[in-house]
Amino acid sequence: MVRTKPCQYCKKRRRRCVKINKDSCEFCIQSNQVCIPQDPLSKNYSSDDWCSDTEDAAEIETLIEETKTLEHQLQQLEHHVTHQKRLMQCQPQWQLEFHHGKLQLNSNIHTLEELFMFGKAAIRYLSPFGHTFQTSFECNQSVHSFTMLAWKAMSQSQTDIQQHPFNKREKDTPPWNPPNSLIRPMDSKYMIPKLVDKYFACLDMIIPILHEPSFREHYSSLQNPLEDIITLAICTASSISTCQHAFLNTHERRYLGEYFYHLSIEKLIEIFDDPERQLETLITINLLQPFMVATLRSKEMQRWSNIALVISSTITPNNAQMYSKPLFDRDRAERIEHVLITRNIFMSNFSRFNIEFFLNFRRLDIKHFDIRFQALPDEPENTKMLFELTNHIMKLTLSYTVTKILTQLYAMATGNKGEISFEEIIQYQHDVNTWWLHTPDHLRIGSNLFGITQDLIQATTEVPKLLFTMVITSHTLALQSYIIQLVPKDKDQAMYRVIEENMFSSVLYLSDISLALLRRLAISNACCYSPKFMLLLIIDSLVTLSQVKKQDQKAAHLIKARIDLYMNELKLKTSPDHQVTPSTSPYSIVSIAPSNTLPSATELYKHYPLPFEALSFDLIQAATSKAMKSYHVLNPIL
Repeated sequence: MVRTKPCQYCKKRRRRCVKINKDSCEFCIQSNQVCIPQDPLSKNYSSDDWCSDTEDAAEIETLIEETKTLEHQLQQLEHHVTHQKRLMQCQPQWQLEFHHGKLQLNSNIHTLEELFMFGKAAIRYLSPFGHTFQTSFECNQSVHSFTMLAWKAMSQSQTDIQQHPFNKREKDTPPWNPPNSLIRPMDSKYMIPKLVDKYFACLDMIIPILHEPSFREHYSSLQNPLEDIITLAICTASSISTCQHAFLNTHERRYLGEYFYHLSIEKLIEIFDDPERQLETLITINLLQPFMVATLRSKEMQRWSNIALVISSTITPNNAQMYSKPLFDRDRAERIEHVLITRNIFMSNFSRFNIEFFLNFRRLDIKHFDIRFQALPDEPENTKMLFELTNHIMKLTLSYTVTKILTQLYAMATGNKGEISFEEIIQYQHDVNTWWLHTPDHLRIGSNLFGITQDLIQATTEVPKLLFTMVITSHTLALQSYIIQLVPKDKDQAMYRVIEENMFSSVLYLSDISLALLRRLAISNACCYSPKFMLLLIIDSLVTLSQVKKQDQKAAHLIKARIDLYMNELKLKTSPDHQVTPSTSPYSIVSIAPSNTLPSATELYKHYPLPFEALSFDLIQAATSKAMKSYHVLNPIL
């Protein structure tokens, strides 16, 4: 009897690897994975020699995993114990006195931490706060984000996962062949330098994943750029950019993007299993992901995301010696390799998170950890500025309180159970304000995030300040639009009204400030981020808010006016080619057709140059229309 070594996917999950043919095993075919052998050159081994070694290796690997899990649990326990000891050590002595027959606190409370300590003290039964801080809130099942419901309708089936419009095995995406009248004659070799220059000039990504100086050196040495996979992937990403500096119309973007994408994929298939070209493969996949999203290639997106995760898990151990030295103690080549690996591992995990949340609707735990991106001295000033912004934002987003709240809110958004205490909500607001105060002056507008005025925004000319403030206001707006959906578990309506009114005012304020920031950035002509994503987020938050306040006529009027304003703004920022009309809406088909008969989303939006642009516009338009109809039913005078 002869057995082969299990593939990487089966080995990682300790499953039996049964080869169906020379290229794939049974489990990888069922899981729609690319079957990657451990060693492409490995030969078959006899069962007698191989079995005992494999069993021993599997047992050792299991023990290692269990040890790592125990170490992580011990670290968490140690952190919790240290935190509790610190609270006990610094807990003040409370002075109480009787005044007119009532017991009153005679000590001053100076900070939010002291307030929480008093609420948790042994004398809690004497506290005027009672169990206020321990009040828990859960998701209101009668309040939904219409946009999320529409997205689920587009991506989820009631019966079989293989029937999902986004997951079903659709045929390969047909070539994009628009009428010749919509595309100017273009020479691909002539377009490459223009697209490369635009990619580095317009930083509209989460983080820059390339090191521009070293790539420029590499690019200048190429005899034929069409043979270089990184150059082709850059051109693919740059072609579909929706930045205001784009020099192509929507049909030309798709046409050029398809051309460079297919060339990139051909080369990617040749190199993805080459251990010497792991980093090149990882960078290419990350560069191609935006195009896969823009053209709704969900099957390809998930397939290459899985490969990127496998590479991410192996590329760091393979470079362990390089990671053991401080960054600036290495030579230039090692420093560049280090930052490229760090940036691209983060991006591959970020892409996977979005796939799991938006396509698979899985509950995801967001871990608290510290991450800091480093820009090398020879990188452009804009790149350094973007990394500085990202590092400060990550410091807030991945802090202990925020990650705890985000985990619960994402769970609720995917239809799972989750709850947040009143103390956590107060602590979150306090942490945001404290973090904002400690942010450098050259990055923030004003000393109070909730005290920014329209005049202050108009007087600000520094792009980093405007961009940083816009990202934070949109982040805070998204969280608060979820928090306002919560209801108390113990039916404490008084506490609920306090939170509801606070969140209502905050969402309206942040939506107004976000729009003012977007308009100010557009005037500056220096920001390359598309405003459409921010507008979609604002509108979705307002639509969600409308479900909470639909019985309040005054609030309904304020929300409706803002929804109309931001929808008009969105139409101005969206190309006419992607403005789906209600009469031709593909979503209207999805909302009434049986799920098992639905075509793929790619098929539904195939006539639009960039299908994701049309899809997102269609869904938010449907959501706002549904919200407005519910308003008119409850408030006919609006």
